[in-house]
Amino acid sequence: MGCSSFISPRRFYLSKRIAARLLGEHALSAIWKYQQEQQPNTALPVGFPSLVTLAAAGYTAAEDLEGADESELVEWARISNSAARAVLAAHAAL
Repeated sequence: MGCSSFISPRRFYLSKRIAARLLGEHALSAIWKYQQEQQPNTALPVGFPSLVTLAAAGYTAAEDLEGADESELVEWARISNSAARAVLAAHAAL
């Protein structure tokens, strides 16, 4: 598992959150989630591609997608390659 870019604290906390969750460290994941949510953010708009799935994986803001790539979204958000491309295109259009 790898994050393509940690260009912001929010992205760093997201990566730590997901890594902890994958290791079954749910309390630690909750701490990283709290840290992530304390960072400035712009909520993803209603109608954004794969919005519910992204949110379940921890991607709730435009800033969470800054620097993300297709393989990251496929691995971490568990979406298809075509869905990941649609997410990245929609993010680029924000």
